[in-house]
Amino acid sequence: MEAFREATILEFGSCLLRRIFHRPPATPVVLAGGAFKSLIHDRPPRDLDLWVSEESDHRVVCRALLEQGALLVRDNPPYQTAFRIQDCLVEVAYPVADRRTVDDLLAHFDIGLSAVAVCWRDGRFRPFLRPEAVESVRRRQVLLIRPLRNWKYALCTLERMRRYARELGFAVPTEEVEDLWRLFAVQDAPEQKRIIDRYLRVGDGAREILEEARRRLQGVAA
Repeated sequence: MEAFREATILEFGSCLLRRIFHRPPATPVVLAGGAFKSLIHDRPPRDLDLWVSEESDHRVVCRALLEQGALLVRDNPPYQTAFRIQDCLVEVAYPVADRRTVDDLLAHFDIGLSAVAVCWRDGRFRPFLRPEAVESVRRRQVLLIRPLRNWKYALCTLERMRRYARELGFAVPTEEVEDLWRLFAVQDAPEQKRIIDRYLRVGDGAREILEEARRRLQGVAA
């Protein structure tokens, strides 16, 4: 439980934001997501995800990164702009209308262990975490956030849950996996195909997940 205390999250997140920005940007910015798993496995984050609430904030943050030496990797609207800072990938998400606050942002996350954030606003840092994050650490299990808002990417969620479990030495509860497959099962065949296509486009395409999805799709078609 010590890993996901507000004081620990605040210290870790504010240090990362100060490392990214030599000078904090003149606009609110949120560090959220899987980077905070480092508090559990004690390895450097694979990447850092930054979030803003307005288009103008996105421009300010991207400009601040470029001015401080970040290298632009790609701009992929309406999803994210990616930068390289030394050996770290930093992605600045484009704003989404229903995620203007940090609480709204975390409510749209799929995995409890990702629902952790530190916000820079008005000259101070503030920590945020969902109860599912704390419960995941307490139980040493990878838990979903319900209701799953982004169910169209359920196969990507399943892949990430398994990756988190491997990285942290946690378990993925059977009921969590079954809930994801139930979400898949209640869709009609065209939507199931779209879910598979989305997974092929943005996921790693794990063979066992694809084989199971296609088997279930054939069962619907039959």
